[in-house]
Amino acid sequence: MNKNLEKAKDILYNLSDYIIIFSIIIGIAFIIGWRLDILFPQTTALVEPNTVLQSQNSGSKLVEKIDSVSADAKEETNNKIDQSSIVKVSIPSGTPSSNIGAILLDLGLITSIKDFEAKVNELNLETKLRFGEFDISKDSSLESIVKIIAHQK
Repeated sequence: MNKNLEKAKDILYNLSDYIIIFSIIIGIAFIIGWRLDILFPQTTALVEPNTVLQSQNSGSKLVEKIDSVSADAKEETNNKIDQSSIVKVSIPSGTPSSNIGAILLDLGLITSIKDFEAKVNELNLETKLRFGEFDISKDSSLESIVKIIAHQK
């Protein structure tokens, strides 16, 4: 009888070990799946044809290229108050928010680095700003620019 109780106790202990291991594996899989957007960020842009404003960051030098547009397309875009001007922003890895603000200021997307940093702090996104390529509309609000760079919806 005593041996049977020992065997039952061993089975129960082994079973509880397997349940704990399985729970840990499920928990890790859930967390990785939940934060997968940070590992593989996606940037999207709404760009109308023939009206692209691109900027590439090569070290400290920013180079802007403007695609040529036909005279008819220029008249249409002037009537739309430049709503379709998209700026391609490149943020290097490890760039602090003040330098991101400087990049955005150089591209004409914001008017003040201090305002940018204040909005980042206001939205509590200091640690969520990401590096990479972003397509940002020239007429975007400061809040929407911060959310784009932080991959917030």
